[in-house]
Parts: sequence; C-alpha cells; structure tokens
Amino acid sequence: MKVYVVMGSWEYDGYDDTKMKIFTDKLDAEMYKKKLEDRDLAPDTPFYDFVHVLERTLYTEKIIA
Repeated sequence: MKVYVVMGSWEYDGYDDTKMKIFTDKLDAEMYKKKLEDRDLAPDTPFYDFVHVLERTLYTEKIIA
C-alpha cells in the first residue's frame, strides 16, 4: 500500500517530526503540504524552509491465529 509522508524541514536544523502526518491519499497529502507552506510565524517568513511529500510503500501482513 502506498502512503504519503508530509513533513517540514529547515535547511540547517533538519526535519520537524512534530507536524509529520501520513496519508493514504495523495491529494490530502498535497493539501496538508500547502497548509504547512502557507503558515507564517512572521510576515514574509515561511515556517519551514522546505515541505516534503515523500511517497513510501507500506508492507502489511495478515496473521491468522
């Protein structure tokens, strides 16, 4: 199953995993990315240097007991 991981990062400080979210729908992931990009803490200053949408494959197994 494909999942989309959205996280913000700063050029020198690395990833901020406190706002990281995992989505199964790419459109929802892109909307959350846009929300993080638009978040301003100070005028004309973005909250993050970068916002990433990483596509990953999640492997699951069913166990029959």
